[in-house]
Amino acid sequence: TRTAQDAQSEVRGQLPSRFRLRNGWTMRNIRITSAQKASLEATITAPDYMAKQETGETEHARKRYLAAPGPAIGDARVAPARLRPRALLSQPRTFVLDTAGGAVIAQRKGRKRKPLRLLWWLTPTQRNSERFEFGDTAAQVVERRFAIRFEEAFARAVATAK
Repeated sequence: TRTAQDAQSEVRGQLPSRFRLRNGWTMRNIRITSAQKASLEATITAPDYMAKQETGETEHARKRYLAAPGPAIGDARVAPARLRPRALLSQPRTFVLDTAGGAVIAQRKGRKRKPLRLLWWLTPTQRNSERFEFGDTAAQVVERRFAIRFEEAFARAVATAK
């Protein structure tokens, strides 16, 4: 269990350098199941949606498009509800524009001669890169720490034996 806790800490520590975490949900859901006397095996798990980040699968839109924030949205951790695609498309002068580079949600401010603001890029699929490295990271920690943790646990067991 202690080795699994070490692996959990390492995986959680590497998440911010590999992903833009918009909230604490993913970090909190890197969990362990402790070893028991009946089963001397501890497991570490990640949320199901992170599997695509481990294997590099392609993500497909549930409806028509997946939206990625454009330059006008900026690097906000989470886009406010008023700046999300559905809310924006209900506003006047906001529309989906098909361009040579793909579809975008654009907004016209002011008169016709003013440039468009690109709010969201739209794509039907998105290829996920293999950047989670959950299995590799956990395996490296177990390889480094298991012998040390086993010695500590064995010494504690001998010291407290009746």
